[in-house]
Parts: sequence; structure tokens; C-alpha cells
Amino acid sequence: MNLSTYTLDYYDKARKECKINWGLESIGETRFATIYWSLQSVLDGFQAFMKIARDISNGIDSEVFI
Repeated sequence: MNLSTYTLDYYDKARKECKINWGLESIGETRFATIYWSLQSVLDGFQAFMKIARDISNGIDSEVFI
């Protein structure tokens, strides 16, 4: 997702509306830290992902995610 500015824009907007302070994390000093922080940021941002999936105006088929 960090390579796609189109989807990252959706995520950042939804994240701010859901009052989630941090975006997606991906790099740590060790493999464990990278996996941990990546997973933690996805879990923290799950509400924003659901908001994106449920928004019919962005062209994503929300029935796939329900």
C-alpha cells in the first residue's frame, strides 16, 4: 500500500476521520520488529480499512469485504 498513492490517500483520509494518529508502519531494525510494527499498524488502522471498504463512492465492491 505504501507504493500506491491512490489507496494511501483513501487510507489517510479515513484514518484522520477515525482519529487514528499513526499511519502504516513497515520498517523495523529487525525482522521481528518489522513484522510486529506492520501488524500492529494494520490492527490499529482496521477501522479505517473498514470505512474505505464500506464507502461506495470509491469504486470498491464492499460485498467482498463483508
